Amino acid sequence: MQTTPVIKQYLDIKANNPGSLLFFRMGDFYELFFSDAEVASNTLDIILTKRGQHMGKDIPMCGVPFHSAEGYIKKLLDNNMNVAICEQLESPKEAKMRGYKEIVKRGVVRIITPGTKLEESFLVQKENNILMALFFFDNSWTACWIDISTGLFKSTSTDDSRLLSMIDQISPNEIIAYKNKQEFGVLGSEASLEITWLDNKRSFSKSVLLEFLSSFFDLDHLKELNIGRLGSLSLIVRYLQKNRNLFLEHYNMPEQIELSNIMTIDPSTRKNLEINTSLDGEKNLSLLGVVDKTCSLLGSRLLKRRLNAPSTQTNQIFKWQRKITEFYNDNQITEEVRSLISKFPDTERALSRLIRLGPNPRDLYSLKKGMDLFFLLKDKIKSLRENKIALDDLVEDNLRNILEDLGLAIKEEPPLTIKDGGFIKETFNKELQKIKLEEKNAKFDLLELQKKYSQKTGIKSLKLKYNNVLGYFFETPIAYKDKLLEDNEFFHKQTTVNTIRIKSASLDKAEKTALNARNNALELEVRILGELHQKAIEISKDIIGLSRKISSLDVCSTLGHVAKINNWCCPLVDNSNDFIIDDGRHSVVEKTVLKKSLNGFVPNNCSLSADEHLWLITGPNMAGKSTFLRQNAHIIILAQIGSYVPAKKAKIGVANKLFSRIGASDNISKGQSTFMVEMLETSNIIKNADSKSFIILDEIGRGTATFDGLAIAWAIIEKILRNNKSRTLFATHYHELTEIESKNSKVKNVSCEIKEWNDEIIYSYKVIHGKSKGSLGIKVAELAGFPNDVILEANALLRKFEKKRINEKDVDLRKGDLEKERLLKVKRDIDKIDLESITPLEALNILHGLKSDI
Repeated sequence: MQTTPVIKQYLDIKANNPGSLLFFRMGDFYELFFSDAEVASNTLDIILTKRGQHMGKDIPMCGVPFHSAEGYIKKLLDNNMNVAICEQLESPKEAKMRGYKEIVKRGVVRIITPGTKLEESFLVQKENNILMALFFFDNSWTACWIDISTGLFKSTSTDDSRLLSMIDQISPNEIIAYKNKQEFGVLGSEASLEITWLDNKRSFSKSVLLEFLSSFFDLDHLKELNIGRLGSLSLIVRYLQKNRNLFLEHYNMPEQIELSNIMTIDPSTRKNLEINTSLDGEKNLSLLGVVDKTCSLLGSRLLKRRLNAPSTQTNQIFKWQRKITEFYNDNQITEEVRSLISKFPDTERALSRLIRLGPNPRDLYSLKKGMDLFFLLKDKIKSLRENKIALDDLVEDNLRNILEDLGLAIKEEPPLTIKDGGFIKETFNKELQKIKLEEKNAKFDLLELQKKYSQKTGIKSLKLKYNNVLGYFFETPIAYKDKLLEDNEFFHKQTTVNTIRIKSASLDKAEKTALNARNNALELEVRILGELHQKAIEISKDIIGLSRKISSLDVCSTLGHVAKINNWCCPLVDNSNDFIIDDGRHSVVEKTVLKKSLNGFVPNNCSLSADEHLWLITGPNMAGKSTFLRQNAHIIILAQIGSYVPAKKAKIGVANKLFSRIGASDNISKGQSTFMVEMLETSNIIKNADSKSFIILDEIGRGTATFDGLAIAWAIIEKILRNNKSRTLFATHYHELTEIESKNSKVKNVSCEIKEWNDEIIYSYKVIHGKSKGSLGIKVAELAGFPNDVILEANALLRKFEKKRINEKDVDLRKGDLEKERLLKVKRDIDKIDLESITPLEALNILHGLKSDI
C-alpha cells in the first residue's frame, strides 16, 4: 500500500529527530506512530491502536489530547525520555490555499529533555533543573551547566579525583558528553549518572570553537578561555540549538567557578550526612530541612545551592555572616522582610517561560508583582547597611518604566492563556475600550432578542447559548419543536435527546456584531500583550539581577530567623586548624526530640586543633556516637555558608574538604560488598584528605574478622596522624585503639557516658574524657527483645572471651559456664522482688519466668 502524505511527512520529521518520541500534532491531538507509539503506550498506559499501513504492515498508533498533553509528557520525562513537539505551522485553510491536495505544514518547534524542562508542571519548584555538559581535554575535565528555567549559567574545571564530587554537588538533571574514549571510560561505569551520549564529529581547535561561539558571546571574552572551557560551552550551546532551546542573548558568559573556593564533599559523604535528604529520602529530616524556612522559591533554590557548596574563602563567609547578623539582631525588620518576600512570585521561571514559550499574561503579571515588591523591599531595608538591594540607576529606571506599563495594562490575576482574552485593562487603550463597548452592546442586543422571542413564543424556558460549532443559538425543551418551526422567523440547527436548537436572521446579525467585536478585542489584546512582552524581555538581564538580589535577601533573612528561634551562635571563622565547639547540638535530632516532646537534646563540646587533631570516641551502641559525629560535620558546613551554628560558642578553622564514612551499605550492581564499599570510601579519604580537611569515621573495620578490622582501623589512624594530619573524629568499638593516646599526643580518648543502675543501661548522651568501659552490645540486644536463652549464652561467652582474650575459634564453652550465668541471672531477678508489695498473681508469674530461665 502506498504511504499516505501525512505518514510520509511524519517519517521525514522523525528521521531528523531519532532520539526523541515525536508528538505529531493532528488537530486536537498529539499522535505517535510506529515504535514511538509502542513505547509511549507502554509507559503512559494508554491504548495502542493502528492507523493505515506502511510497506504492507499495520502502523501502530496512540495519541493524547492536546489540552492535557503536559501530564503525559511529564511522565515520559520522568522516565528519562526525550519528547519532540511537532506542531502544525499553518491552518488547514492556509494549506488548501497552496493546493487542493496539500497537507498542513508541520515542524518540530522544541525538543524537551530532562535538562531542558520549562513548564511549571514539569519542574520541582524548589530545585534547579540543570543541564550539564562535560568535556575532557588535555587531562582535565571542564563542566558547563545551565538552568534554562532560571537563568543560572556556570562553568568550572577539575580533574578525575574531584569529578564525581563536583557532579554530585551540582546535581544535574541531565548530563551530555561526547562519546569519546576518555569520557565514556570514566563516566560510562557510573550507573547512577544519566548521560546523553553525543557523537563527536568536530574539530576542537581553538579557532573553530571561537568561530562557532562568537555568534553568541563577546569574542574578546571568549579568547580568554582555554580549549576545555570553550569545548564544554560549545557542547551545551550546540545541544540547546539542536533542541530549539537556544536563547543565549539573554545570558552573559557563564560564571567561572573555582572549585578551590568550595568545600569538597564527595557523594557518599553528602548522602551519609543527610545534607539534602535523610537516608529514607525525607527532606524534613535533613540539614536542608532544618534551615530551609525560606519564603520564596528563588530563595529556596539558592539556599540549597549554597548549602551544597560551602565556601572556603573567609572573605565570602564574613560577608554572608554580616548579612545574616543584621537580621539576627533585628527581629522586627526580619519579620517584615520575610512577610514581603513570602508574596514574591517566581520571577526567574516566569521570565524564562516568556523568553522561550512566548507572551503569557500570567507570567507578565508575575514580573509586575515581583518588581512592585522589589521596590517595597528596597525601601523597607534602606536602614540596613549590609543587605542593601539597590541596582544601578539605569537598571532601576528600566524596571520602573516596564512596571508602570504592566501596572496600567495587565489585569490582576489574569487568565493562564490568551485564547479567551480578558487580560488587558480596557482603560489602557482607547481603541480597546471602544471595541469592548461594541461587544458589550452586542451582547445586550442578544439578551434583548432572547426576551423578545420568549415573549413572542410564550416559552419562558427559551435560553440563549453558545458553543464553538454553532456559535450563538436558542435552546428549548424538545416539546416546543413543532411550535417553533411553524414560525418562519426561526430555522432549525440541531436536535438533541431533550432539546431543540434554533437560530434566526436577527440572531445571526447580532451574533456577527458580537463575534466581530470579540475577535477584534482579542486581536488587539494579543497585540498589546506582545508589545509588553517584547519590552519585558529586552530588560531580561535586569530582571534576572533583581531576582538574584531577592533570593539572596531571602536566604540571609531566613538564616538569621532560623538562628534566632533555635538559639544558635555566630561562629568565629578563620584559617586556623581549630575546631572548638562549646555545647554543640545536632540541629536535625534536636528538632525531632522537641517534636516528640522528649527530654531536651544533650549538647556536647568538641576541641580539635593542630596539636590535638584526632578524637577517638568509644562507647556502647545507642549512646550517641554517630549523632556526635554528624552534628560536628553539620556545624562546619553551616559555618562555611556564613550561617550561625547550633552551639553556645564556636571557633572554626575553614575546611577545604569534608569526608565521612558512616553506616553500612553495599553496591550490588558493581558486585561490591558492604565491607568493600567501606574500604573504597575510606581509601578515598586517606588518599585525598590533608591538614585542612575534616574527617568523621564511624566503626571502620567492623565488616571483617575482628583482628583484621582492628588492624585496618589502627593503620588508618596512624596514616591520618602521620600524613593527612586532618581534624578527625573516629568512633570505634575496638577498645584496643585507645592505647594510641599514650603513644601520640595528637590523639585524645573520649567516650559516650553511660550508667548502669539495677541491671539497666542509662544513656546520658554526654561525651566525656577517657575511654569507655565497654560496648554493652549484649545489653542492647536484650533491649531489642532477643530470646532469654540467647542473651544468657552470649553473656557466658563474653565472660570467657574477656577472661582468656582468645579467638572465638578456640573457645570450648563448658556447660557449667552457661549454668552459672543462668543462676546468676535468677539471683539478680530474685533480689529485685519487693516482698512487701508483691501480689500472689505477680509472684506466680515471676516463678514461672524463673523456672523457664533455669
